[in-house]
Parts: sequence; C-alpha cells; structure tokens
Amino acid sequence: MNKKSGMVSVVTAAVCYSLIPIFSILGIQHAASSPSVILFYRFLFSSLIFLGLGLSPHFNFEYHKKEMPFVFLVGTVYALQCLLFFSAFKYVSASLGEIVYHAYLIWTLLLAHFILKDNITMGKAIATAVSLLGLAMVILKPVEVLRFKGIALIILTSITNTIYLVLTKRFIERTGTFALTAYYTFICTVVAFCAACVLSPSNLFGIPSRETIIYAFLLATISTVIGFFCFNYGIKTVEVGKVAILSLSEPVFTIIIAAIILKESLSVTQTIGTGLILLSIWLYDVKFRHG
Repeated sequence: MNKKSGMVSVVTAAVCYSLIPIFSILGIQHAASSPSVILFYRFLFSSLIFLGLGLSPHFNFEYHKKEMPFVFLVGTVYALQCLLFFSAFKYVSASLGEIVYHAYLIWTLLLAHFILKDNITMGKAIATAVSLLGLAMVILKPVEVLRFKGIALIILTSITNTIYLVLTKRFIERTGTFALTAYYTFICTVVAFCAACVLSPSNLFGIPSRETIIYAFLLATISTVIGFFCFNYGIKTVEVGKVAILSLSEPVFTIIIAAIILKESLSVTQTIGTGLILLSIWLYDVKFRHG
C-alpha cells in the first residue's frame, strides 16, 4: 500500500511541477506581470507557508552554522535558475520550454565529469547523444529572434540547474530536506525582490493585479509546497529507478495541460524529439547510471 501511495505521490509531484510553465505564462503574458515580480510573490507565499509549518514540532529549521554559507550559495544559484526559467516564457511556449529544459543530461555529464570527476561511461555517452539529438529535433527549425532568446534562456536554465544539482549532490544526504527547502525559499524571496527592484521597480512597488497574486499563490502552494511534500514522500517509499521513470511524466503533463489551457501544439518532428529526450533520461537514470 505504501509503495502504491508513494507512486501516486511521485506522479502528483510531477503534475505539480509540470504546472510551473503554465502558471508562469499565465502570470507573465496574461496578467502582464514581470518574471521577477511573479517569482517574488511565489517565494514570499512559499516562505510564509514554510514558516507556518516550522512552528509545528514535526518540522524544524535547525542547521549547523558552518553549513549556512553553502546553503546561501546554493539557494542563490537556485534563484538564478528560476529567474532564467521564468524570463524564457516571455518568448517561448510552455511545452517547448519544458522540453528543452529536460535536455539537462548534456550539461550534467560534462559538469559531473569536470567537477565531481565522474567517469564518462559508454552508456552515459549514449544517453547524452540521444538527448542531444532530441534537443536538435525540438529546436532546429526556422525560428524568429524572440524564440531564439527564449531557447537560449531555457538552455542557460538547464545549465544552472545542473550546477545546482552538482553542488547539492554531496550535501543533501546529510541534511533535512524540509529545512533546506525552507531556507531556499527564504533566499529566493530576497534574490527575486532585489531582481525586481532593478528590472521592474514600477511593477514591484505598484499594487499587484489580482491575476498576479492568484498565479503566484498557485505557484507557491501547488508547484512548490505540495510538489515538495509529494516528491519527498514518494522518494522515501519508491525505488529510485521507479521514481526516475515516473518523473518522466512531468513534461508530458506540461504538453497536455498547455494544449488544453494555452492551446499550444508541437510539430511531428518536435514530438519525436521530445520522445528522444525522455528516452535519454530513462536510459541515464535507469539503465546506465552505474556503468
């Protein structure tokens, strides 16, 4: 029963995370808000929720002082990743952004090799080559300047996410995920506020629209807090290989929901490229991770 509920939790987390591009586009394009302002309110609401949960005896924010500089560093990298990701949706669709973002294996392989000294095995190289082919099929078609800007921002997001994962790889196992995530939301609130002060002060200090508050609140509750708890419950009760497979549903959910809500669509070539990117993640996480 625990295993079944764990699998449901992982899929639920995938749905929660798949909504990030949807809510981002609704907030940025439909509510006419800036990416940094949407992010500020998202993390402000998330911080308040985590702060409230931290009052419960079941959760705590205890951390060793010597680890706090590292927490601030990684939290800042994560905030930068979010700013890049949200900014991209001024130029590209939710489906395209999510697909290009998931071609992270290319950067994971290179950074893990040069920073963590991981070996590049034949299996990992094959998975990365498949991901690169899929990425090319998704983005290599006649594009206008605005769309190219969005793709470039998504690729930078993917690279930044890889740096974030590499930095936390040896750290997350000995720390509490609740406290770590809570501190990340606090740091992201500050970084997003500073970014908004520079990039969109009139939007930040003006009265936010009802739509901005709604989409930011949905991002905070569904795509941050609920997604966090569902994923962490799932990963405790389900084997890592199955978690990796179930997590592949995230971009699929984004494509489906974007088609329904935003009326987006992919070409046949892009659909095949999407399949190759998902296949590469499955090969890397399930088949080739250990050799």
